[in-house]
Amino acid sequence: MLNFARVAVGGFVLSLCGLLIGCGSAGDTAGENAVGQAEQAIYYAGTWSTGVSSSVTGFSDSPNPALEVCMMTMEDGTQQCGKVYPDRNGTPTCRAEYGGHADESASYKLLLDDGRYAWKDAVNGLPGNAVIGDIGGAQPYPNNNQHVYVCQAVQNGFWHPGKWWQGACRIEYADKGNTIQTYGRPNSIYILTHP
Repeated sequence: MLNFARVAVGGFVLSLCGLLIGCGSAGDTAGENAVGQAEQAIYYAGTWSTGVSSSVTGFSDSPNPALEVCMMTMEDGTQQCGKVYPDRNGTPTCRAEYGGHADESASYKLLLDDGRYAWKDAVNGLPGNAVIGDIGGAQPYPNNNQHVYVCQAVQNGFWHPGKWWQGACRIEYADKGNTIQTYGRPNSIYILTHP
């Protein structure tokens, strides 16, 4: 299991990381500036693992079930979040937006639900206790000092977990990458938080 957190203290950023992951320092990313917010106090990373008994899910819309939040290895070797959804053969896969298109993998981790996660409306940007949706940065080394965060957005009347990057929730839908923005509308995108 992997578990780490990042804490900003007096302008300095401390990274508390597991021994097997490389963590970069937090920077002022384009996504955070795009919504008019500076870095917040704490970003929580959570515990990502295979075979968890209780995992974090997005909202459910009857008759559609809630989709699990997952993390997979992307084309560039980074690990980023997405949603669990069956492929064309019915096999559960982690599906995520990557570079404007869809990426999927049958090998993935789930976010262990400790009962303290909450979804917060993203109308005001990235909240201070947003859950990091990558391991080791959103871009390959040496540009691994920016992170994506777990989000969910509505596409075609259905909630899809994805990743918050550059001021938008990026989701996979219908084998394509989709970028959803709030445009100041409440209840259109939610960010996963942890106290």
